[in-house]
Formats: sequence, structure tokens, C-alpha cells
Amino acid sequence: MAPPPEAVFAPDERIDDLVRQARRPVVEMVTERFGTPNRLVAWEALPVDYGVLEGRVVEAYPETDGTCWRLKVELDAVPEFPKDWPAPLLQGVAVAFLSFGGKPVSAGGLVDEGENRVGLTVQRFDPGTGVLELAQRLGSPPSAGDRLRLVGHKLQRGRVAYMRHCVHCHGVAGDGNGPTAPYLNPRPRDYRRGIFKFTSTGPNERPTRDDLKRTIRQGIPGTYMPSFFLLDDGDVEAIVEYVRFLAMRGEFERRLVDELILDYSTEAVAQRVDAGEERSDILDELETFLRDELPETAAFEVERIANAWRRVERPEALVVPKTPRTPDTFESRARGRKLFLSKTLKCVDCHGPTGRGDGPMTEDYQLNTATNEYYPFPGLVDAWGHPIRPRNLTRGIYRGGRRPLDIYRRIYVGIKGTPMPSSAAALNEEQIWDLVNYVLSIPYETADTRRQLDAVAAQLTASEK
Repeated sequence: MAPPPEAVFAPDERIDDLVRQARRPVVEMVTERFGTPNRLVAWEALPVDYGVLEGRVVEAYPETDGTCWRLKVELDAVPEFPKDWPAPLLQGVAVAFLSFGGKPVSAGGLVDEGENRVGLTVQRFDPGTGVLELAQRLGSPPSAGDRLRLVGHKLQRGRVAYMRHCVHCHGVAGDGNGPTAPYLNPRPRDYRRGIFKFTSTGPNERPTRDDLKRTIRQGIPGTYMPSFFLLDDGDVEAIVEYVRFLAMRGEFERRLVDELILDYSTEAVAQRVDAGEERSDILDELETFLRDELPETAAFEVERIANAWRRVERPEALVVPKTPRTPDTFESRARGRKLFLSKTLKCVDCHGPTGRGDGPMTEDYQLNTATNEYYPFPGLVDAWGHPIRPRNLTRGIYRGGRRPLDIYRRIYVGIKGTPMPSSAAALNEEQIWDLVNYVLSIPYETADTRRQLDAVAAQLTASEK
């Protein structure tokens, strides 16, 4: 019986649009820096908690030819691994020697083997005996007391837990295209753009680790994303790091494609040839770009990606209103309803005048800005090109959370990747709280209540004049 095919990361959907000479370097660069699903790479340029274990060599077991691949080690701390871990323990985790033969090792922890610098990984580890088997052979054994670092055990645990609980919807690459995804509405999240709908951070910012934990723990009401409230804390934390890893991988790949798609897609090259350029000259230009400019571009882009994810872990990145919530009075709700119906916010364009999610935008045809053509179906569309409906606020189901603070953030920030815009520039904090109070009252609203609210709002407006 043939072994099953090895899991692969689905590439960016546009990568096949590139000419072969541009496509291959992108695939190779992404694979070199992130690895494959079963052979992950802990790229330390990224702010991912891969999981780091340090320890010392107790004894080495050299072969008769002087090479060595088995060591007895003593780790400073051994994490508690799940009992049902499906692969040999720590398999694929990177090994970096901090000292070798009693001497410090240069940055990166790679052992100098003559002309080659060999990166090492774990084949298996037995925590009971302390025996560590390497996937590669060392040219000579380390000395007792040499320090080493193992990098990637949390990422490996995240991959295992993700493949068990998440992959069937979100896909191996986090592209939202798992085997059950075509049957779900709304579609599962595609992480690869770094866009997450429900966050505690400002407009256009990435989610915090706590945002992702909350989504995993609580699920997303009104969708097929369930609550994993009973999942082990260690698994949740590991899944968070793995999801962040997949998102950064997708962003990096996407930006490399962005650099090449305008000039070196199959269509662009054909147009340039039709315009009089020689194909050989175009490919020579591409080769020069790949050799001289792409590495620098890649370094610049990964720093931008890393900074975006680092930034949101700072306290000042959180959207925290300075003004306490306005008391939930009838007058506050009336002011909120007035804002809801206003032409400034245009809430009713999507949510409708009674909040049922039946505004006129749900029947209009939207322009696809990528193709400059209208979508073939009416209604709203998200950043991934999927049709979506505005929330029916009368049901009292709020996907990003039902706390007043959650609703405040949805209004202030908007819902990323959707047509729901930020109102930060249009409203002050007191107005947002009024709108929060009104939105939370909509499930209990009647026609009489609406008339009373409108009358109170008219009185408040008259008194302000």
C-alpha cells in the first residue's frame, strides 16, 4: 500500500499567473523560510513564539567513523507534551549548538563542517532517558557540557492541534479552503492576508494573541466556528502561534507575488512582447531582478510584516475608550437611534431601518475593484470575494462578542475585511456609547418603541437649537 501524499501548503491563487521563471523562485523562497507542513522552519525574523528549550550535552555516542547523531542531553525545562502526540517527540525541531567542543558557536548555532554549514533537526527525543537523536549526522561529537537550544516545539504542537481541530475548515495553508469549506456560509477565515474580522486593535491592525485565544475559546456565534472552551490551554496557545505563523507566511508569499505580477505574469509578458520587446530580454531583466533586488525586497517586506504583528502586542494598540459607558437610558438609546438612521453613518444602507440586515445595499450590485467589473450577484462582498449579509441585529447574536465593549470596538474599528467601516473619525466616544446602547436594545424593540425613541430624539434636537 502506497503511503499517503505529503501535506503541502496551497500557494497564493495568483502564483500560477506568473511565468515559470518567476514562479519557481517565489515557491523556493517561501519554502526555504517557512518549510512544509510536516517540516516546518522556525524563521526567527518573525515574532512567533516557536517554543525554545535549552540544555546541555551529558554524553555523546559517536559512531565508529567518528560521526555522531545520538546524544544524551539534560534540558533546563521539559514541557508537558500531550499523551497522544502522533509523531516522534520533537521531530523536526531545530537544533542550535551554543557551544561545541567546549568553544562558543557563531550566531545561528550551525556547526561548521568544512565547506558546509549544516542546520540540524531532531529525529526523536525520549524524555525518560534524555536521549536525543538527530536527523543529520555531526562530523564529530560534541563535548559533555556543550550547550544547545531546541527551537520549534510549540510550533510543532500547534501544527498537530491545528491539523486535528482546524484544518477541515481552514485548510492546510490557512486559506479557508478545507474540505468542508465549500458547504459553509459564511466561509471559514483565510488567514493569509493577515486580516481578522474581530479584534481589539485599531483599523487595519492585526489581532492580538488574546483576540485569537478569545475566538478559539468562545467561537463565533451565528457561524460554523465552534467554541473550543474545553481544549487544553497548551493546545490553544500553540494553535494561536501556528495561526499567526500561517498568516505571516501568507502575507510574505503574497507580497512577493505583488512584486512580480505586474511585469512578469504570463499576460504581462505577452503584452510586452506584442508591444515590441524581445521575450529573451524580458527574461534577462527578470533574472537580474531575482538575483539583485528580490532578496532585498524580501528582507524589507518581512520586517514590515514582523513590525505589524509586534505592534499590536503593545498596550497602546488596544482600542480602550477613555469615556465610561453612557448609562443605558431611553434618552441615550434615542440619540443612538438618531445616529443609526443618519445619512452620516449610513447604517440603514446595510442593516435596514429596523436593523434586520435588509438595507438597499443588499440588493445592489457591487464593483469588484480588482477587475473593475461588477460582481455577477447582488449584495455585499468581503475582502476574499465571498458574498456576505449584514448582521440582523434583531436576533441579538453578535459574532465579535456581545459585551458593550465588543460592540463599541465593532463601531469604532469596523469589521476588517468587510464593508463595515470604521466610525472613529465620524463619532466621539459619547456618541459611540449611545449607538452601543441602541444596538443592544434592537432585539427588544417594537414599532411603538421606535416611535417613542424618534419622538424623544426630536425633542432632544429641538432643545439643542
